[in-house]
Amino acid sequence: MDEWVIDSSEDNMPKRKEVRKWMTWLLDLREGQAPYLLSKRCSIPNIKDRWYDLVVRFAEYLALNGGFKRITNFTQAQRYMSHVFSTVGKDPKLDKFFPGVFIQKQIAEEEEAARKARIEREKQRYPFEDYNPETGLRYVGNEIIPRYAPPRPDNRSVWDGDEGCWISPEEKDARRAAGLARLEAYMAMYDRERCGAEHK
Repeated sequence: MDEWVIDSSEDNMPKRKEVRKWMTWLLDLREGQAPYLLSKRCSIPNIKDRWYDLVVRFAEYLALNGGFKRITNFTQAQRYMSHVFSTVGKDPKLDKFFPGVFIQKQIAEEEEAARKARIEREKQRYPFEDYNPETGLRYVGNEIIPRYAPPRPDNRSVWDGDEGCWISPEEKDARRAAGLARLEAYMAMYDRERCGAEHK
């Protein structure tokens, strides 16, 4: 943290100690209401899970913009952090010194890049299926494929819901034909038995 705070001379030791105190206090706010309240003022997802990273980003931002010289206590630190990350309810006076635009833009760009990378990774898992990474639904034609199904092995295989596996179209046709043959044999046997019962 020292390298972020003004200069490292002995004269600035009290300031460095004070900054260390309120930065530690900001980190500890993760277990309180601060992440929830900040989530109401900005569009950053999973704020509580990312709280430590956001505090570090705030410190880096202050270092780049001379903010450590302006902040003198815990209350100001929390107020400025909330302002920098907020997208609503901006204070014009604070905005002059702590615009926060680049942080929001940077986070948004990172989120979008991560989302696109995740979608690309997910699509690579199912190269022979129509797949919606946002919903997790998998399709082959109009047929929904169960989540538990292994990836389709090629662009010809079809899903057999009865056996719970991928099979070739020819095998599916053969199974269907065999099923129809069994049904027809059963119906013929039923007809014979019914006719025999009627003759008695």
